[in-house]
Amino acid sequence: VNYEKNVLIPNEDATLTIVLFDSPDAQKVHSLVEKYTLLYPASTIQITDTQGQFARGIGLHHGAGQFKDNDLLFFVDVDLKIGSDFLSRCRLNAIQGRQVYFPIFFKLYNLDFVYKYQKGNASQLLSRQNGHWAHYSYGMVCIYASDYRRSGGFNINMRGWGEEDVDFFNRVVSHGLEVFRAPDPGLVHLWHRKVCDKSTVATSDAYLHCLQSKAENLGDRVELAQYVFENELLLGNIL
Repeated sequence: VNYEKNVLIPNEDATLTIVLFDSPDAQKVHSLVEKYTLLYPASTIQITDTQGQFARGIGLHHGAGQFKDNDLLFFVDVDLKIGSDFLSRCRLNAIQGRQVYFPIFFKLYNLDFVYKYQKGNASQLLSRQNGHWAHYSYGMVCIYASDYRRSGGFNINMRGWGEEDVDFFNRVVSHGLEVFRAPDPGLVHLWHRKVCDKSTVATSDAYLHCLQSKAENLGDRVELAQYVFENELLLGNIL
């Protein structure tokens, strides 16, 4: 719905490439793509089927391989909501042969928890109570395909979850490309349950980062501390 509103209906000059790993929902994804392709015949929506266990770096590398050097790429995960004004900033801030845009997205907390126990306000979505700027993440990228290849691309030997974004960021910098970073209100990460499984992460450090990310995504630390304190009072554990 988000892509339809901001890209398909206004007929933006964009191609959507979905990298699909083995999944029980694969047929559902193919059906949705077929539906929107029929509704918007002038659009280009394509699926790249990829075998094996999910690995973000491998998926994005395969997706990038579908494009020519002069194409502008935007690497994005399916759990991000993209504002209508973001695409113009992506085009403006990525300069072929010179600069790569790593936008800092806003990461929402569990809003069910926020609105029940904290001071979250739906009319002021980008607030401290509702979420935080993910300054530690480098996963969303606007980069020309030629610069992607110049940097060496994602490390396809990294398996599972985590660290592929930092590794790619370092590759971009080491190959002489400038990096532009800024909070971008047009990118909002929607909260969802996070599973940290040692068997599906790249390294032990990635597993630790997963646990830290999972913990901090519940809510703001100040309000969480207040919530715990008040519940301890109700339980009679604090005199």
